[in-house]
Amino acid sequence: ETVSAFLRTYYHLPQGVYIPRVPSNSHAATAGIQPGDIILALDGHEITDTDTLNKLLHRYHAGDVVTLSLYRDGQDLSVNLTLIEEN
Repeated sequence: ETVSAFLRTYYHLPQGVYIPRVPSNSHAATAGIQPGDIILALDGHEITDTDTLNKLLHRYHAGDVVTLSLYRDGQDLSVNLTLIEEN
């Protein structure tokens, strides 16, 4: 979900894409992504909304490794994620 302007202001959150849940057996969980994380960037490209994220992801293929910049609990961090083919 895109972090709305209201939520950014009210909760002092950065602009990006909020991750509401992460399946425990997923590649995202293995990479260290957690529910509540906010995606800020993908391979250095700023992520402002879900449309931007989806457009960038279409440039990649299954098996590619991408670096996600995340915001979690007031801290910025990076994780590497191996992309898989969507069902």
